[in-house]
Amino acid sequence: MSPRHRRLLAALLALAALNAVVYAAFTLPRTVQEKRMAAERVQLQDEVARLSGEVADRRRYAQALEANAADTSRFHAQVVAPRAASLVPVLREIEGMAREGGLRPGPAGYKVEAVKGAALDRFVITMPVSGTYREVVSFIEQLERSPHFLTLDQVTVRGEAEGSESGGAQLDMVLSSYFRSSSQGS
Repeated sequence: MSPRHRRLLAALLALAALNAVVYAAFTLPRTVQEKRMAAERVQLQDEVARLSGEVADRRRYAQALEANAADTSRFHAQVVAPRAASLVPVLREIEGMAREGGLRPGPAGYKVEAVKGAALDRFVITMPVSGTYREVVSFIEQLERSPHFLTLDQVTVRGEAEGSESGGAQLDMVLSSYFRSSSQGS
């Protein structure tokens, strides 16, 4: 090998060594850093997507709470009234609906209960009635159409109505009407 080839080989080896040093000093760390940053980017994108989902869920929850609060306010303002102002009309309406439908109401029992967690009083009416199946169904349909907030909580059959040739029954009906709580100050 000639001295010229040796010098070229030495220069080539020096250039290769310099290239390796530059690669090790600059290119390799940047490549590793870029891979790490790409992995972090994917991880952060996943985190953003997860947090966006949580934010959307919380917005829906907040909207549901706002809608519930508005419905509750409307319910208290428009559906339920103070007991002192509307109890007698409600009782008259219930008895009138029963009589209009052909039912024969007996002496009713009453009890007031506070509704836990709400500014409402539940007025429970236990009403024995006698009549046919058709009359009971008619009465229930009238309850559903009532402008007052009434619920039929329980129906208990006591037996067949006396003197009934059309299959009538004696029933104990438990109805509830709801009023603004007297402790709320109407």
